[in-house]
Amino acid sequence: MAMSDQIRQAIVDCELPLLTIAQRAGIPQPMLYRFAYGEKQRDGSYVYRNLGQDYLDALAELFGMRLTKPKRLR
Repeated sequence: MAMSDQIRQAIVDCELPLLTIAQRAGIPQPMLYRFAYGEKQRDGSYVYRNLGQDYLDALAELFGMRLTKPKRLR
């Protein structure tokens, strides 16, 4: 699972209101909503928006998420 997908899942699973998460991470709430829940298109599909690295870093910090060093690639 991609890092952004893991952060997205942490937002959805969190018991805090989205507005509280947005405020604590310093992210505009509408932007965080589009990242977490997507935007419904006319055909009924959803498009999930990306966040900049600074916002992803803030969310990872808020949720206590860390990247780990992968095994050495050969």
